[in-house]
Amino acid sequence: MKDLRLFHTKETAGKSFSKFDLLKFFNEQVWAVQYNEPDEYFNKRIDTVTFIIKNQPLDEQFDIGKTIVTVWLFEGEVIGGSSYPISKDNDVGGAPPSLDGKTPEEIQGDYQKWLEGWQEKYEG
Repeated sequence: MKDLRLFHTKETAGKSFSKFDLLKFFNEQVWAVQYNEPDEYFNKRIDTVTFIIKNQPLDEQFDIGKTIVTVWLFEGEVIGGSSYPISKDNDVGGAPPSLDGKTPEEIQGDYQKWLEGWQEKYEG
């Protein structure tokens, strides 16, 4: 990646995921763009820090040139997160890309197959 430039930072209170939470639509989407599994983080505090940055791969998708990045931290170590291009028309939809701008398909392969396995694993 090019040299990233920071424009704004926001820390939020810690959050934890239970097995049940993982079946919520938004949580399925954000975990689909992670490179690790959530199992070791069940019911443990995950802190988040949100940045607005420049020079990230998604910057130019909507001609603003900035991206919102949310980093997940566990015990001070980065464990994942997501990114989202900023749009002047506020018309961006869908699942968030990974920290490095990749889609669920780029990370998980066949998304539908991944989702079915995810739901089967965390339903019971």
